[in-house]
Amino acid sequence: MQILFLALNSILLLFTFIECRNFGRCELARELSKNGVQRTLISNYVCLAEAVSSLETSKVNNRTVTLLELGIFQIPNKEWCGKNSKIGGKCQLPCDKLTDPKVTDDIECAMKIQSQFGFKFWRRWNERCKSNDPSDPWKFLPNLINCGH
Repeated sequence: MQILFLALNSILLLFTFIECRNFGRCELARELSKNGVQRTLISNYVCLAEAVSSLETSKVNNRTVTLLELGIFQIPNKEWCGKNSKIGGKCQLPCDKLTDPKVTDDIECAMKIQSQFGFKFWRRWNERCKSNDPSDPWKFLPNLINCGH
């Protein structure tokens, strides 16, 4: 029985690695630019993604039994996406799209949230990115000048 359990866990772990994608700062900045994010906001989105998911597309955070935060921007499932692979929520997409390696739909959904509520919607953005004071090493926007986005 233990061997079967270990084998199933190994398969699930392997599947997780296949579906996961870790972005670099510049790579994400280019994706954001390609998907229509204003140049002046790109460093905020990169900082947000670093703060909430460490730039990992498959990140899932269980806030409560029914509230999950999903993907590279940790978008809450409650009102933003549809469960059970169904299109739904304010972003009109299935929640599982927020944890796949493709970030186009994540970016579109994050842009919708940001345009409605601003970056203050994300608590970790407030904690990590809000101040651009260089004297505070824990609150800064990443320098993406060499990324060529």
